Amino acid sequence: MGTLAPHETSCAIFIDIRPGQVLQVAYDYSGNQPMTHEQACEKARPVAAMVVENLDRGT
Repeated sequence: MGTLAPHETSCAIFIDIRPGQVLQVAYDYSGNQPMTHEQACEKARPVAAMVVENLDRGT
């Protein structure tokens, strides 16, 4: 396992798929411009939505 990204500049969204199965969408930022946790989550949310949409198509 790798190290955890700092909470201040990252966001992890966990998607409960079914019992015993979870997907994680993570946005980790280590760039030069300041970024808050909320801004990182704004980047992660659309990706999480796409994951859920694609999972729904497969069922």
